[in-house]
Order: sequence, then structure tokens, then C-alpha cells
Amino acid sequence: MSRHKSIHVTGDDGTVDVVNQKLSKGQNEQAIWHSDTGKRSIIYFNSADGSPFQETEFHVPAGGDVTSGPMKPGLATKKNFKYTVVGTQGTQDPVIIIDN
Repeated sequence: MSRHKSIHVTGDDGTVDVVNQKLSKGQNEQAIWHSDTGKRSIIYFNSADGSPFQETEFHVPAGGDVTSGPMKPGLATKKNFKYTVVGTQGTQDPVIIIDN
């Protein structure tokens, strides 16, 4: 069974409520992004390390949410994955931190 850690998109400029979200690999945690703005957002991983998940891009519907799905097999712990949140009026670059 997996657990979810919520990340809320709180601003049209891609602002999120948790800039450095830790996810536990051992507890099979997944990220779930919520649109608190009532507008759509796009989440994408574009760093050299790619995405910790199977997908690299997630579309958060207006007023809705999207789940990352499970982490990739063999993923190293203590690793940071920078991603970009594209809002309707700007972007931000928070981080997912893979923990034990």
C-alpha cells in the first residue's frame, strides 16, 4: 500500500505550499499535486536526473489533483529532484527529496 504526500499549487505563478517535499521510498510514498487556485497547472521534471517517477510530466486540472504514481524501481535515496510548476501566470522550481 502506498501513502500520498500532498503538494498544493497555491498561486497562479506556480507557487506551492511545500517547496522541499520529502518522500519515503521505504513507505512507497507518492506525491499528489492539488490545484488550490481553480486553474490548471503543469508539473514537469527536466533536471539532468530526470523524474523519480515513471512519468516526467503531470497535468493538474483546474480545481483538481493528480498523483505521481509509484517511484521508479532502483531509485537511490537521499537524492533531490528539481521540478517545474507551470501556472497560468508564471513558474516555480520546487524539489522532491527521496528519503529512506
